[in-house]
Amino acid sequence: MSLAASELSKPAEEAEQTCLPEHCFYCFDTLFCALTSKKPIPPKFPEGK
Repeated sequence: MSLAASELSKPAEEAEQTCLPEHCFYCFDTLFCALTSKKPIPPKFPEGK
């Protein structure tokens, strides 16, 4: 996860999260499905910003 320079000076609760755990789960599931020819699950997070 990469933070913009302006976010590095903010306290943790004020910094905007750009990557949620759901994003990581979805990425690993997508990779697994690509390697095993399984059907991927739909994402459980809203699209884009």
